Amino acid sequence: PNPSVDLLLQDANSRPTFHEACIYHPPTHSVFITSNQIVLPSGQSNPSTAHRTVNVSRVYDSSDARKVRIESATPDDHPEGMWNGGVNYQNGLLYCAQGSKTNPGGLVYVPDPEPPYESTTLISSFHGRQFNSVNDVIIHPHDGSIWFTDPTYGYHQGIRPEPSLPC
Repeated sequence: PNPSVDLLLQDANSRPTFHEACIYHPPTHSVFITSNQIVLPSGQSNPSTAHRTVNVSRVYDSSDARKVRIESATPDDHPEGMWNGGVNYQNGLLYCAQGSKTNPGGLVYVPDPEPPYESTTLISSFHGRQFNSVNDVIIHPHDGSIWFTDPTYGYHQGIRPEPSLPC
């Protein structure tokens, strides 16, 4: 009856740290959030991503908003994922990876949402054609099928090659 809003965390560098996904994972009492594209200073990123990256952050649930813990949860085995939307899937997390100019995007599964956050690409193409920029995903509540969007954002933002599939 008396809701309130508390600012839990703000990036000191004014980077777009908290953007999308926002997956609450009950077994770990954590929220996993993807950043928007972060432009890195020259020499701190892979040239194939045009000096841009996306980070995944893990925010630990806390009964005291002043004691929120946060850590990086970007899978080490998929650093150029350009992560976006995500959802709980089976016992882990399913993310949309937009990919880069040289690495395809797709749907990426993190079966154990604990460090080192290892991931497996479930699908990255449709009949041999790379996806455009996999963006958002849901799991159908009745049959468990996976539904996702694949817009051409990445091409227009300069992080993906020219699309070979329609949106």
